[in-house]
This record gives sequence, structure tokens and C-alpha cells, in this order.
Amino acid sequence: MNKEEKVDRPFFKLYAWQALLAWGEQAQLDMVVEECLELALVIQDYKRGRLKNPKERITDEIADVLLMTDQLREIFLIKGVDLETKQREKIVRLGVRIDMAEVPALRSRE
Repeated sequence: MNKEEKVDRPFFKLYAWQALLAWGEQAQLDMVVEECLELALVIQDYKRGRLKNPKERITDEIADVLLMTDQLREIFLIKGVDLETKQREKIVRLGVRIDMAEVPALRSRE
């Protein structure tokens, strides 16, 4: 990423660019890893019954991860349309896997 590069960004994504300029790409990549790990640990705590307010804690960690994914989009110049296309592909693949699986809860609705 070139700091002098001029790219038009939506206002709500400006914070991601500003964070990258303030702390640098390497530091923010480390933060992505840290925030993803924190979400994973909170999920593990939930599974083990260690959370007093799981919805609040998990929501907080998801928000952190989503903020960091915005920065990843800036670092790798990922366009929204490209991300949406990839998400649709993965949803279709998931649908196929669900259709092929023996999922009792889904079968009972039919």
C-alpha cells in the first residue's frame, strides 16, 4: 500500500484508511490476527459455559473483527462487489453441502 496513493473512499470506511496511515500495515495485520483470536477464545468460553453475558461479549468481538476486515479490504484493495461475489459463491456452496447432508432439523420442516 502506498501512503501517497489517492483513493476515493466512502465516509464510513475512512476510519480504516486512517488507522492504516496512523499505525501501518504490519501493525494492523497483527491486530487482525489478534481480534480473530479474541473472537475464537470468546466462542470457546461460551462453549465451556464461562460467559456471564455471551451475546454482549460475542457481539463485541464480532464488531472488532468486522472493523479489522475493513482494514484488510483497504490493504488488499478488495472491492465491495468482489467480496459480495465471493460471499454468494460460498453461500451457494454451503447450500449444496446442506442439501447433501442429513440435517434432521431441516428435513422436519419439509
